Amino acid sequence: MGLTNYKLLQLAVVLSAICLMAIQAAKRSSAAYRRGYYTMTMQDSPRNERSTPRSFVLPATPGVAFEQERQRTKPTPGMVRCLSELASYGYEVGSNEAPNIELTEAIYRFQADHRIAATGHLDETTRRFLKCL
Repeated sequence: MGLTNYKLLQLAVVLSAICLMAIQAAKRSSAAYRRGYYTMTMQDSPRNERSTPRSFVLPATPGVAFEQERQRTKPTPGMVRCLSELASYGYEVGSNEAPNIELTEAIYRFQADHRIAATGHLDETTRRFLKCL
């Protein structure tokens, strides 16, 4: 390879790098970038925050998922009082570990029996009727 061919190769590499930098600059200044579609910086990971937010990352194993769900639905002291009041009325509330189908059914039947809007949730009206606010 002669000296001129080497210089031409260097020039081609430099021009290619300049073209790539110009394309990146054009992307960043485009309207789509300003709207937030290209939010990635050099420090960020390559993920689209609009399609999969970080709070929705799936757990590694089913055991981790079960534990996260158990902690998320852990009954509060107020909910425990409501469950005991509901049980004192004779409704089967199931396990006190977490909300379950038996509890939802018991709340729904309680609301229907007492002419409260039947939602199956311990809303404010139901809690007030059970006196467990």
